[in-house]
Amino acid sequence: IWYDDDGRIWSETPYVEGIRQGVAIKYYKDGTRKSEEPWANGIRVGSGIEYREDGSIEKEVEYADNMRSEIWYREDGSIVKESWEDGKKVSLILLQPKQDSEAKKPLPPSTTKDAPEVTIGD
Repeated sequence: IWYDDDGRIWSETPYVEGIRQGVAIKYYKDGTRKSEEPWANGIRVGSGIEYREDGSIEKEVEYADNMRSEIWYREDGSIVKESWEDGKKVSLILLQPKQDSEAKKPLPPSTTKDAPEVTIGD
């Protein structure tokens, strides 16, 4: 267990015979969970997660062999997917947030006599 300068738990990392083994957990100053990171035989493996201070998920991480994949949930609703292999970024994908139903409503009729009505969407 690691403590911050004020004596609060900052991190808990399980070790077996001096090697990281299990889920390492980090905390915000208020004691809420900041992240969970799985370890096996001193290597990050499996699925990890990071939280914002409000408790919502900020990032999910998947570790396998020499690969790492991350999914970031941005506050604007967009999602960023990143992948690394051997420590080098191999892909980056940005998914925009879904449009709400308001954007698909027809626009008001044009003030130009011959212009057609315009709608946004499908």
